[in-house]
Amino acid sequence: MTTPTSIDTDCPFSNRYHQPLPRGLREAARGMSWEDFRDAYAPPADLAVDTMTCRHAPDGSVQLTVGLRRAGTRMHLTAEGAGPVAATTALLYRLGRPVEVLEFHQLAVAEGTATFLRTGDGRTGRQHWNFAIAHDPDESAARALVGAATRD
Repeated sequence: MTTPTSIDTDCPFSNRYHQPLPRGLREAARGMSWEDFRDAYAPPADLAVDTMTCRHAPDGSVQLTVGLRRAGTRMHLTAEGAGPVAATTALLYRLGRPVEVLEFHQLAVAEGTATFLRTGDGRTGRQHWNFAIAHDPDESAARALVGAATRD
């Protein structure tokens, strides 16, 4: 988890949670309303997480089972990886939605964990910030990654 440094009172996340955003995102979000911030960095998408279970093995590997909603259709997929981020990335790759994680930050918030990702698609060089909040760090990371996979 990222350790708070300074609070920017002109930042919608900081105003709401009293925690700083990662530097690059903090600068981009300055002056936005909470609704504009959420729409810009956690927009509704054609692919979304409905349910998720994450089984951690003694060797550190993870088996991830995700219930996804894609264009009105529900599906359940399983993937394995060295951790929840690797397992989610593998799952997205199988769906034809590769995501390259360039920066990864998590903060504890009242609802659980906020995850902030700066991602690229590995093909065009485009980069985006994405965020998600969920009750635990694994689900928060998975939701942020799935959100990143829907960006163009």
